[in-house]
Amino acid sequence: MIRYFTKAAFFVASTFASAAFSASCTVSAPTLNFGSYDPLSFTANDSSTNIVVTCSRTVTTGTENVSYSLSLSAGTGTFSARTMLRGATPLIYNLYTTALRDAASVWGDGTGGSITLSASLRPLNASFSTRTANHALYGRIAPRQDVPVGAYAASVVLTINY
Repeated sequence: MIRYFTKAAFFVASTFASAAFSASCTVSAPTLNFGSYDPLSFTANDSSTNIVVTCSRTVTTGTENVSYSLSLSAGTGTFSARTMLRGATPLIYNLYTTALRDAASVWGDGTGGSITLSASLRPLNASFSTRTANHALYGRIAPRQDVPVGAYAASVVLTINY
């Protein structure tokens, strides 16, 4: 069997928008590993992972939500066709917000037909200080790509705005 090893790694950035209360949020995303790719298969190669958002309020009184949005860069390629590379050889894949993995759910920065993911963490009570949320990230490598055997990789920047 011919082996293709594929993965997309995420690098994290964050920005804070001033609000009536103070909060700090972090985001983490493990590498999305697609495993082996078979260029002769008529079936797409799918994978998924979870992005974890953790927000802490530095003022522990009040009942305000901590709202945030998550965006992904295009990495190499475009939002309609991200590419993993082995040297200069591209392998087309994409990242999605839903398990449907359709064009309407391409996860990006809101440009080029992509969308961002917005959510909020609600306090359980007035003394909430830290909450965590998981967001599924779905990936798909398009089938029937005639590419050489080897390891393919991509880097995508994951940004949280809160």
